Amino acid sequence: MNTSGWKIDLQEDHAIANDLLNEIKKVTPEHDKKLQDLKQFIANKVNNLINDGNKKIIIFSAFSDTVDYL
Repeated sequence: MNTSGWKIDLQEDHAIANDLLNEIKKVTPEHDKKLQDLKQFIANKVNNLINDGNKKIIIFSAFSDTVDYL
């Protein structure tokens, strides 16, 4: 068994995962273009109602973590 090779591979994978995590942390709500567009769309709906008093919106997502983020 090449356990020393596995250790090196795991250390490299760990470094890559840390680099990815650091890049992900840079994506904040202020820098999320899609989120900003969604917020603008919602604000436009609220300010330009089709039916008086109807401020409801429904957002569908395939992923629960996306819904948590929103």
